[in-house]
Amino acid sequence: MVVPACVLVFCVAVVAGATSEPPGPEQRVVRRAAEVPGPEPSQQEQVAFGSGDTVELSCHPPGGAPTGPTVWAKDGTGLVASHRILVGPQRLQVLNASHEDAGVYSCQHRLTRRVLCHFSVRVTDAPSSGDDEDGEDVAEDTGAPYWTRPERMDKKLLAVPAANTVRFRCPAAGNPTPSISWLKNGKEFRGEHR
Repeated sequence: MVVPACVLVFCVAVVAGATSEPPGPEQRVVRRAAEVPGPEPSQQEQVAFGSGDTVELSCHPPGGAPTGPTVWAKDGTGLVASHRILVGPQRLQVLNASHEDAGVYSCQHRLTRRVLCHFSVRVTDAPSSGDDEDGEDVAEDTGAPYWTRPERMDKKLLAVPAANTVRFRCPAAGNPTPSISWLKNGKEFRGEHR
């Protein structure tokens, strides 16, 4: 019986000139779609967000009249609040956006099902640079590195028999793009050191 040796592997993402602290809610780039008065259901506001951004959609009726109770839907299916999806009366937030979050979002009056707002949301591979904004906030163009798929970053022991291949992934982003280094037992590991 072969007993695998214990190996500790880390992924380190570094961006020159940026802090190395993991992003907290206050460090995340939040881009908001414009607050739109209730359009005709056939009209959709086209919005784009970067992977890892917080998608924030707001819906207000024409003239600022109260809407009453509302519900949000994505591609015709009602949305339920979760750890990533925050549903408010006239506001929807999707944290850590990914390609699966792209689609058509609508805000509807809960009782009449009248559509108040439509958004066509696209999620791009790279986090948004803010280039499509008015350029007032230059600080959004740079940021500390962060894990783009933290839900897949499980801390677990992986036992693999000798001579088998193991593939580790380290999806990270930042601006400028972080360089990825791997550490094995506390020392830098390169592919040729296998």
